[in-house]
Amino acid sequence: GFARFKGLGELSPTQMASLWPQRHTVTAAEKQLASRAWTALRSPGPRPMQQLLEEDLTPLRYLCAALQRRLEELPSTRNGLNRTENAALAAIAAGKVTLPDIFRFVSDAEEAPFLGDTMLYWKLAELAQAKQPVIQVTGPGPIPLWETAGDMKAWTLSLTDTGRALLTGTADWLRLNGAETSWRWSEQTRQVEMS
Repeated sequence: GFARFKGLGELSPTQMASLWPQRHTVTAAEKQLASRAWTALRSPGPRPMQQLLEEDLTPLRYLCAALQRRLEELPSTRNGLNRTENAALAAIAAGKVTLPDIFRFVSDAEEAPFLGDTMLYWKLAELAQAKQPVIQVTGPGPIPLWETAGDMKAWTLSLTDTGRALLTGTADWLRLNGAETSWRWSEQTRQVEMS
């Protein structure tokens, strides 16, 4: 009954109780796959997650999408930004210039809830304070990382020339800021690639 279901916390007690008949005992296959997924997530590189995606993950029906989405947080081969950062720049380019509007735009682009507002604001602050800033912030100070900081609409964001170049793929965030990584995510092949 939800246009966009964001999690169990949205359910009333009656709605939560309606899930009870769907319960089942956790199987050995589910436990084994969960253990392998946890090992892959904890590994120092993304290859184990990529390899796991090539296997049958049906015992845990949300695992495939979760691993795929996690890999999309690697810097992209196109511009060095991850999926969340690219979505934030797209939001600003689309005219969403306040922090709440950017958060809604980025959240609505997700297939399932992915990150909270504070994490997004932290990423935006990082993009604004980089050696080559991607966004310009106008407001009563730096981007607040807690909602108690005041009216979240008091801050407005705009793209810098660097931000526009990143959106078009004519610049690379990591190279511009003197950073590099061994692994990148290809939006085209949907695979992890070595830098």
